[in-house]
Amino acid sequence: MNPSDLAAQMKRMLQFRSTSLARGIALGISALVLTALAVLAIDVRGLAETVDVRASERETSDVRHGLFVLAEATVAEHLVFAGSSEASALVRSGFDNAATRNRFWDNVILDPAEHAYVLDSRGETILSESSAPDLPNSARLTDLRSIAPVIARLRERHRAASDETAGRAIFPGAYVHEVAGVAGKPSLVSAIAIAPSHAAGSNEQPPVLVHVTPLDRRVIGQLANIARLPDLALSETASPGAATARMALAGSDGRVLAHLTWVTARPGWTVLGALLPIVLLSAMVVGMQGLATARSLSRSAARLAASEAEALRQSRSDASTGLANRVWFEACFAEQTRALADQNFGLVLIDLDFFKSINDTLGHGAGDAVIAAVAERLKALPLPATFVAARLGGDEFAVMTSALQDGEDLSSICGAILASIMAPVVFETTTIPVSASIGAALWPVDGRDLSSLMKSADLALYRSKREGRGRFHIHDLAEDCAGSLRLAAAGHLAGGTPPRAVRGQARSA
Repeated sequence: MNPSDLAAQMKRMLQFRSTSLARGIALGISALVLTALAVLAIDVRGLAETVDVRASERETSDVRHGLFVLAEATVAEHLVFAGSSEASALVRSGFDNAATRNRFWDNVILDPAEHAYVLDSRGETILSESSAPDLPNSARLTDLRSIAPVIARLRERHRAASDETAGRAIFPGAYVHEVAGVAGKPSLVSAIAIAPSHAAGSNEQPPVLVHVTPLDRRVIGQLANIARLPDLALSETASPGAATARMALAGSDGRVLAHLTWVTARPGWTVLGALLPIVLLSAMVVGMQGLATARSLSRSAARLAASEAEALRQSRSDASTGLANRVWFEACFAEQTRALADQNFGLVLIDLDFFKSINDTLGHGAGDAVIAAVAERLKALPLPATFVAARLGGDEFAVMTSALQDGEDLSSICGAILASIMAPVVFETTTIPVSASIGAALWPVDGRDLSSLMKSADLALYRSKREGRGRFHIHDLAEDCAGSLRLAAAGHLAGGTPPRAVRGQARSA
């Protein structure tokens, strides 16, 4: 490759590198943007879930507050009367006459399906009333067993209040309320102390008014209005749908009585539903751009790799034959000496006989055809891949072997090379006889560097020419030097007879 071609090749390589670098940067930016969008989508989803959890917690809190409001409303209906002097008079009379009892129930308002009981200090039922007149006594007794924990809590609160006030009158209307299972149904149960001042300063417990409000459709509707949850419902199951929230209703013993369920508002997912298409569209655009950039980069990289491989091949190869050039041959020799150290390997020099006569008589086209044919024959030889065949220039070739045992191995290789070269070459309509003289030398016996080894191989080559060409010789210091001296004394180094197929003889080891 001439200097201008090499400069052009290097320029193309630099252009490819610049293009690849720019596309690599573009691909990197696309990947970063895509990653950022993915992180954003994850963050937005996490934020949406957090917002939805907070919304569900707020709704649950609203439901609990609604239950409290309903219970407080029931208690408020009785508080004023429970602490009045009239209530105290009723307690002192023991609710003995019908007129007294009627007067008492006039102050206790019962909505549909509600029940009320008055229990004395021993927990015995004094009065009972229901808005459902057909409620059987067995159901009333079941009710009393269900609400016993509520009454016990009220008694405990009353006892604690009495101790704290050291016998002074307790504020009228001490009460408790909670959810309890009454007659197999979850209900709001309120227990209110009637005329507690009547029992102040004594161990006697005041009578208790118990109000039972079943959580039926009417009450759930009121609760839904308070909590602003129009689809609130009572369910016995604990498996709501994907968009349904639930809250367990448990009694004082921890047993779950039922569940309140509702379709929860999901503001986070509403926002995510609006943002997600934008994020996905952006990711799709960036992904397609990144894919296009990657494909373009892959094609550029392939072109660059091919260009670099071609540049490397041209820098190492002879342009006419494709064999290694002198520069690469010398580099391979240096690597070989480092790798094999003191192991034997051979250097074979090949010079075509009467090549100048071929050029002069048949033209340079014929000479080029012979050079190309010899190169192809060297490539076709069944030699190990570690052998290096090179064209050193003009009609000079060289082969460097890998590790050998001795000169006998080198002789066999030279014989195979010579046999492949000696076949004639047909150029246009002319058959051109081909002959070569070969000289070989053995590392490190015949030289410890490339210059001395080539000199030894060159002496052996000239011996082949001197003895008639078309043969090979392995370097023998005494014979080669003596022959060269005789030839120099005769005043000529070249000459001989026209090409003929002569098989050379290898020197003995």
